[in-house]
Amino acid sequence: MTLRLALVAMLAVTLLVIQPARISVAGASDRTTFQGCVESRTDTSITLNTSGGEHVSIDTTWLKREDLDDALTDCVTVIAMTVDGRYIAESIEAGDEQAK
Repeated sequence: MTLRLALVAMLAVTLLVIQPARISVAGASDRTTFQGCVESRTDTSITLNTSGGEHVSIDTTWLKREDLDDALTDCVTVIAMTVDGRYIAESIEAGDEQAK
């Protein structure tokens, strides 16, 4: 019985040590604001032609569908965080006066 408990304890410790390495964390410093016009859209992302002349793909799965639909009538401002090297939209607002 003692050997079995020792093995279970070792397994639990191993999983606790390995698990944090696989968790993606985004902090406040990982946020980026993009302004531009939507070049293309799928069910899960948009591609912006930014006011800086870049083409940026942003994952929109975290946004409410109605917020996304309301904002995408014109150029937009998107606040996104970086998770695993991808931009994930946190918020989107209609309007980007600089992207004409």
